[in-house]
Amino acid sequence: MTNDVYLECWTDGSTIKQKGQGRGDCGIAYAVTDGTDILFCGGEFIGKQTSNYAEMYAILRCLEEVSERIDGDVVGLTVYSDSEVSIKGLSGEYEISSENLVPLVERIEGMTYK
Repeated sequence: MTNDVYLECWTDGSTIKQKGQGRGDCGIAYAVTDGTDILFCGGEFIGKQTSNYAEMYAILRCLEEVSERIDGDVVGLTVYSDSEVSIKGLSGEYEISSENLVPLVERIEGMTYK
């Protein structure tokens, strides 16, 4: 794909955990669209983590894939997530201080695009 592109990143993370435990088996999924068509999608098992980690990691992986796969200038990118912690944390409304989320936030905030 070449030229200036406007993208939408649809993300989700999920955790299955034993009752009373904070961490469980996690998976993520993401899809990237140009507003009309799905350009690519992916998902993966990420091991034992919290649900907030899975949600934030899904955003990171989606942005990494955009950076690797999209040729041309990304002039607009909207991330859709059902995670209030991720969206408000990345927009500055919440302070992310959890030791397992801070490195993900730093990586997301450091992302650059062609």
